[in-house]
Amino acid sequence: SLLKLNSFIEEMNNFFRNEKLALQREKVSIPALINEEIQDLKNLYHADKVRIEVKVDEVSDFFSDLMRVKTVVTNILTNAIKYADPGKTDPFIKVVAKVGAEFCEVAISDNGIGIDTEHLEKIFDLFHRATSVSNGTGIGLFIVKDTIERLHGTIEVQSEIGVGTTFRIHIPNQLY
Repeated sequence: SLLKLNSFIEEMNNFFRNEKLALQREKVSIPALINEEIQDLKNLYHADKVRIEVKVDEVSDFFSDLMRVKTVVTNILTNAIKYADPGKTDPFIKVVAKVGAEFCEVAISDNGIGIDTEHLEKIFDLFHRATSVSNGTGIGLFIVKDTIERLHGTIEVQSEIGVGTTFRIHIPNQLY
C-alpha cells in the first residue's frame, strides 16, 4: 500500500510540475532517449523476460521538450512491460520511431494482455484503470495525453484482448 501511495504521489508531483513548466526547445536524440529508458526500466521492473526491439529512422535532428518526450516514452514503455502476457512464449515490445523535419512518430507495440474495447475510450481519463492485473494508479496515461497535447501532438491506440496493444505518437518537430 505504501509503495502504491508513493507511486501515486510521485506521478501527481510529475503532473503538476509538467503543468507549471514552460515548454522547452532542445535537441532530443530519440535513439538515445529510447535506449536509456529501456535500460532504466529493465533494472526497475526486471523486464529481462520481455524481448524489446528498437528501430529508429532519423532523417533529421529533432527539437522538442526532452523532459516531456521522456515522460511519454517512459509511461508507455512501463505499461508495455507491466502488462506483458507471461503466458506467451515470446513476449515482446517493438519500438519503431521515425524522425523527420516536420514530425517525430513513435509506435510502441506489444503482444501483452491487451485492452478491452469498452475501455479504449477511457484509458486517458484520470484514475481510469482498464485492468486489475497490475498496481497502476490510473494516472500514467492521463499524464501521457496531457503531455502530448502540450507538445501539440497526437496519440492513438489500438488494442485487442489477448493480442496486444499499439500506441502511435505524433509530435511536431520544433526544428525551426
